[in-house]
Amino acid sequence: MTGLRDTVSTSAAGSGFVVLYESQTTRIYRAVDQEGSVICKEPRGAGAALRLRREAGTLRRLQGIDGVARLSTRLKAPGVLPMEDCGGVALSQVLRTRRLPTAEVLALAIRLARTLSEVHRAGVVHRDINPANLLLSDAGAPVLVDFDCAVSAEHPALDAGGDMVGTAGYVAPEQTGRTGHVVDQRADLYSLGVTLYELTTGRLPFAPPDALEMLRDHLLREPAAPSHVDPAIPRGFSDIILRLMAKSPAQRYQTAEGLAHDLHRLRDTLEQGTDGRFELGRDDFPARLTPE
Repeated sequence: MTGLRDTVSTSAAGSGFVVLYESQTTRIYRAVDQEGSVICKEPRGAGAALRLRREAGTLRRLQGIDGVARLSTRLKAPGVLPMEDCGGVALSQVLRTRRLPTAEVLALAIRLARTLSEVHRAGVVHRDINPANLLLSDAGAPVLVDFDCAVSAEHPALDAGGDMVGTAGYVAPEQTGRTGHVVDQRADLYSLGVTLYELTTGRLPFAPPDALEMLRDHLLREPAAPSHVDPAIPRGFSDIILRLMAKSPAQRYQTAEGLAHDLHRLRDTLEQGTDGRFELGRDDFPARLTPE
């Protein structure tokens, strides 16, 4: 695809691409030619080449899973990770403009639970689930992106023990490095719970003025129930979100598949005109024993 290669090689001129995100460690842009567009992720700084190889390897491992960003074969350029363009907008941007109806959040939650179930079954833990890393495609489907922090048996953690990985407002207590618990798939479920909390209530469960206090809140404070923040939120949905956000991994959902079962049941009970409350976790069985 010569046109896209030319787009990348002439990027300094600002021709044929739009920067979507830029920081000291990453630049993400949309490269466009006459045949369409590709999303390009360009790691920067120390360890950029290794980070790119690891993320590319993770995405190859997850290819074919519905709701996960897909590698593109249309672009080959040094130092660039090309991905198919779903035309999506980050949920974090959507939240700045509107509050999603509860029914829409529930539909997104069901699809995300299915996606996470497949990701975890493939042996990958994302470690940074938050609205900025969830795109809404043109068709309104959620797409999980940015596997820069992801770990698996093939790609174990590079960060030193005790270092926090993830986005402060959404990290599980064990991701702070201060609990002694291992970081496994249940950390992703906690972060998904925080994301659903924000989508349903319009705010984060904890919003202190600095990051250190934010981490302390994740470790020690219990969030207000979403149904207390907004009585229009069904109590059953509120219960599920709070279970996802339990401080101890052993008290959360153990699997995304178990979560998906409860979300489907919630949708069915809400359609019957109830508040959606029922016994949670009845179908939540880990495929293998997990550490406390």
